[in-house]
Amino acid sequence: PGADLYEPSASPDGRRLVCGLSTWGASLVDLSQGRAPRAVKPILGRGGDDYIFTARSWSADGRSLTGQFALRKAMRWVGIGLYSFDPGAFELLLDRGNRPGLAGEGRTLVYLDGGAVHALDRGTGRTRRVAKPPGEEQFVYLAPARDGRRLYLVHSQDEGDVWISVLRPRP
Repeated sequence: PGADLYEPSASPDGRRLVCGLSTWGASLVDLSQGRAPRAVKPILGRGGDDYIFTARSWSADGRSLTGQFALRKAMRWVGIGLYSFDPGAFELLLDRGNRPGLAGEGRTLVYLDGGAVHALDRGTGRTRRVAKPPGEEQFVYLAPARDGRRLYLVHSQDEGDVWISVLRPRP
């Protein structure tokens, strides 16, 4: 009550729900607690209250979340990270990109950067561009399938017309 919840995402086992909570970022709801109202527990970002962590994707085993970090005062994104429930710690993985998601067993993190899809191999730390949309289009959203075999993408396509109108004075 009294807070806006947005972008809910159920854990792989369906027992927990992560969502955004007003301006506090990622929050966790334990769905096994019975009927509503259920407690909503904020997941504090790296640096405590100075940062906001926005969760985007669960790992296949439900042990971690990927998301983005932002500076609370400036509301400026600072990177992509991982939150592990055990031991309850954050790890900043990249200082760029957005809309991260874990593919397959979690070894590969896919994300958007400059309108293209990139992948980070968490084992080697190497990044590579995976896909770029045609022309001047940009990918704006991605969602990896849990099995790691597919990647769902949304792209934008801007079009515009330029018109010239000549106004003549009335006689």
